Parts: sequence; C-alpha cells; structure tokens
Amino acid sequence: MIYLKEALQVNIFIQTLNLKNNDLGKNEKNMLYLKEALLINNSIQTLNLSGNNLGLIEINMLNLKEALQNNNSIQKIDLSSNDLGKNEKNLLYLKEALLINNSIQTLNLSGNDLGLIEINMLHLKEALLNNNSIEILNLECNYLGKNDEILMDIKKIKKDLTIVI
Repeated sequence: MIYLKEALQVNIFIQTLNLKNNDLGKNEKNMLYLKEALLINNSIQTLNLSGNNLGLIEINMLNLKEALQNNNSIQKIDLSSNDLGKNEKNLLYLKEALLINNSIQTLNLSGNDLGLIEINMLHLKEALLNNNSIEILNLECNYLGKNDEILMDIKKIKKDLTIVI
C-alpha cells in the first residue's frame, strides 16, 4: 500500500480507484496510507472500498473520515460489505465526514448490518439531513426493519434523495 500511496500522491490521471476485496481493514496501516494519498490526490472521483473489512479496526474509519473531510474530488464511494454496523463509532466517523464533505453524490453502504445498532441509523440520518451533495444512497441488505421510522423521516425531508433498500 505504501507504493500505491506514493503513486496516487503524484498521479493526476486516475479517476477510478477500485480496491474491492483486498482485506485492507485487517492492517490499520493500509487505511493510513490511503488517507495520506487522498489528502493530496484530487483526481479520483470513484472509490470502491467494498469487501475490505474496514469495520474490524476502529481507526480504519477514522482515517477514512479524515480523508473524506479534506477531499473534494470523490463523487462516488462504495463502502459495501465492510461490517460497519457492528461498531457505532464507524457510522459516527462517517457522519462526521459527510457533515463536511460536499462532493460525494453516491454512497453505497449495502451489506453492512447497519440496522443492528439503532444509533447507526441516527448518525446516518443526521449526516444525510445536513449534507446537500448526496443524491443516491444504497442501504440494501442492512436489516433495517426496526429503523423504518428513521428512514421515513429522511425521505420526508430529503425528497430529492434516492434511497435503495
């Protein structure tokens, strides 16, 4: 990952970075290197981090938060299948990123078991109600049954937001 970090820091051509299914979350240095790259790189518009177990180590999402708070080129991010719903800090960090970031238009959080902890959905609600750039949110396969009321509140207020359930 350190070589990828160094390459991304000087690259101005790559617009899509697909790091899907690389188990980046098992070693906290991986997300640290990615954060350092994204703090400098302003060409990446699509970032796929799906299936990387980012929810395993809390610092992974903290590093991603810091990257997204300071990067305004990423428009589409895929965080699906990362076990984010098992620790409420993961969605807290994502909320904090989305409260500042104004470039992300598409956010994929499918397959993260977000409905397991109610506070996750409250963090997501606060982020969405205060973020004006997100247009599409994918929440498929998150066991959201008991959080229907929170989703309805979001849909009432954010009529232009497409939520895939």
